[in-house]
Amino acid sequence: MDIHEIVAKARKIRIINNTYDMVRLVRDSRHTFKKFGVKGSKQLFERIKEAHQRYGWYPDEYFLYHYDDLTDEQRQLVIGDREHSIIAEAMNDRKAAKLLSDKWETYCLYKPYFQRVAILVRGGYSQFQELLKQKTRLILKPIDGTFGKGIQIVKAESMEHGLIRKLRRDYPEGFIAEEVIEQDPRVAKLHPESVNTMRVITICYNNEVEVLRAFIRIGRGKSVVDNASSSGFLTACDQKTGEILTVMDKKAGHVYTTHPDTGCQLVGFRVPRWEEALDLARKLALQQDGIHYAGWDLALTEDGWVMVEGNPRAQMGFQVSEQRGVRDDLMNILQRFNVTEPDVRFKPGRKTF
Repeated sequence: MDIHEIVAKARKIRIINNTYDMVRLVRDSRHTFKKFGVKGSKQLFERIKEAHQRYGWYPDEYFLYHYDDLTDEQRQLVIGDREHSIIAEAMNDRKAAKLLSDKWETYCLYKPYFQRVAILVRGGYSQFQELLKQKTRLILKPIDGTFGKGIQIVKAESMEHGLIRKLRRDYPEGFIAEEVIEQDPRVAKLHPESVNTMRVITICYNNEVEVLRAFIRIGRGKSVVDNASSSGFLTACDQKTGEILTVMDKKAGHVYTTHPDTGCQLVGFRVPRWEEALDLARKLALQQDGIHYAGWDLALTEDGWVMVEGNPRAQMGFQVSEQRGVRDDLMNILQRFNVTEPDVRFKPGRKTF
């Protein structure tokens, strides 16, 4: 029995699980105090523990959602990062969710919606070298990566500088190489270094689809991805027009109106071809039985919207930029679909880590 099996077995014992949970909470609180530039105290930690135990919030969510400024009713409406996992696991078929989490399986299942070439690289590199020579640039992604980690763009000229040796080291389990998306200039101007994608979260039952939220994500710095976890920006958008209403980072909850790198005006920007993006997401939501909850990442090219990836455990970070919870919105959609199960509410006592 290895250490992971020992930990998993130990966590089944309530007292050990509670102790483990508290140790993690203390550690994460310290990191959060540093990230937000806050002086920690016993009193503050007790408030964070309260948010954690009553609502399942992580320490950073205590600050991002301004816990102390909310009423109990407002707090209950927020679906935290831990609870969104409970929702996804409860709503989605496990096998279907596993397929959607695998980037290569997703490409094979939804290939017509990608509208670009992609290959799976495991072991041999001849096909990869030929494709890189042909396209001159490719974007590489770990097969089961999350939060934009491990994604990079490589150029043909890098072949002469030990690229293959580096890739063997970076991706021991292999990777996916894709043709780089050439995004619509109207969206590219927000942050040219990254592909600034739409995230559309759908709820799908009985061949009907409702959009819970749609919003654009914007990169920053030298990052080639726009994920909030990689320092990108979250936005809140008008759901009818696609106009950006607010912009925040998830790292420390800073608010922006213009892009600090490009100077581009963000608030007031209208995402082009907004309704077309929603229509594409609805089509994607209907493609696979068992996927009832998902976030679809879409990119706008000059020829229209294309799929980037699907996420069966899409986080609800847009609540940060909206500064309000969406539990009622989710429950209303489920009621319209006559869905009484699954149980998607966080309950005190559930394992939180």
